[in-house]
Amino acid sequence: MIVHYIIKNGRVVRTNPFCPRCGEGVFMADKGEWWSCGKCGDRYHKIYFKNQLARQSSVSSLSKNT
Repeated sequence: MIVHYIIKNGRVVRTNPFCPRCGEGVFMADKGEWWSCGKCGDRYHKIYFKNQLARQSSVSSLSKNT
């Protein structure tokens, strides 16, 4: 059974990212060093998503300070 999300502290936590091209609702498959979309076939290196999360957290922290 594939688990795409877990419930932690009463909140839903996604275990895999959504496909940037297909949008929310289409999960990426874990293929070792890559995330792969089963719908459109796009592949992204896992470092790509780590960089995206780092950018989002830095932007959100800047917006909270202003």
